[in-house]
Amino acid sequence: TRQLIKTAVAAAVISEGAVHSHTRQALKAGATADEIRHAVLLTATTIGFPNMIAAFSWVEETIELERS
Repeated sequence: TRQLIKTAVAAAVISEGAVHSHTRQALKAGATADEIRHAVLLTATTIGFPNMIAAFSWVEETIELERS
């Protein structure tokens, strides 16, 4: 839960490095890819759609890297 919140906060401040880092940490802590995506999707109404999409793409990059 902590890493999901930190991922959302990192998205809110538009910190690409922190989004990557907290996504990795969330995966290591047992969060699913869908749970991480959902945490970022919930930021849309706060940070705006374009910023949320940017953060979502950073999450996707990290998920793909961790899978390989």
